[in-house]
Amino acid sequence: MKTIRSLVSFATIASLALFPNSAVAQTQDTALVRLGKIKEGDWRTARPIAEEFAGVASGNEFETLRVEWSRIGTKVARTEIVNAFLRTIHPDGLKVALLGLEDPDAEVRKTAAQGVIRALGLPGGLPPEQVKAQITARKNQTLEQAR
Repeated sequence: MKTIRSLVSFATIASLALFPNSAVAQTQDTALVRLGKIKEGDWRTARPIAEEFAGVASGNEFETLRVEWSRIGTKVARTEIVNAFLRTIHPDGLKVALLGLEDPDAEVRKTAAQGVIRALGLPGGLPPEQVKAQITARKNQTLEQAR
């Protein structure tokens, strides 16, 4: 299954390089525009759009979100993006969760922290700041082991 997903991802990335205005790029752009129009509290509308964005593998989802994060106006849309990337076990899920941990809204940070706790098997109940510190510590530990 991973091999098939890798091949699909490779094919999608290749098609984006060759055809930047492809259906994949247009789907992601459309999803971001729709997410930007979500009204606060309307998670039922935000969830399928966020899942659509996370499910369209182009290889540049994280970079797109990193640049556009502040333009996604509602906390419900940003929360659903974090949830979608973690639920779909997207390769950039933890990176997107880190965006959520840096969000100005406490609810988005809390959702991102809970997702990271589940994904990494950290002790439950940690506040977002401690989750971020745990990620940094694990990253530094990995770098030390690589030396």
